[in-house]
Amino acid sequence: GPPSVVAGMHSPRDTALEIALRAVLEHGASEADGGAPFATDGGELERGGIASVICGPGELEQAHQPNESMPRAAFEHGVDVVRAVIERLCVS
Repeated sequence: GPPSVVAGMHSPRDTALEIALRAVLEHGASEADGGAPFATDGGELERGGIASVICGPGELEQAHQPNESMPRAAFEHGVDVVRAVIERLCVS
């Protein structure tokens, strides 16, 4: 059949969500931020009016590879990251 087409993501930069996530991850802006060569639901969310930031556990170099894997601790750390971002946005 015809190939699937995924909506591109063009969310605004430096939103409160992105700033909170960077602070929690202790990660400043870098030139690598802003794109990756794989699809997400971010473009569809954006089309619905929801600006998104895509972030996941593990190492990007390992992601979306034939033998993709990540340490369990990296996956479990994601819960702490989400909680900390929510606290930063809603409590601080």
